[in-house]
Amino acid sequence: MAFDLIIRGGTWFDGMGSPPAVRDIGVRDGRVVAVSASELDADGCPEVLDAAGR
Repeated sequence: MAFDLIIRGGTWFDGMGSPPAVRDIGVRDGRVVAVSASELDADGCPEVLDAAGR
């Protein structure tokens, strides 16, 4: 799955009351299409942002 943007290692809040967690977030066409506890494949992705510790 190719993404337009990957945000690596950001703090994710699910909005359901679960504790925050570190996740990779994949964005395509302006929409979040993947949230993963493991590293998303950046092959073919034009932009990868490092959000670790933020």
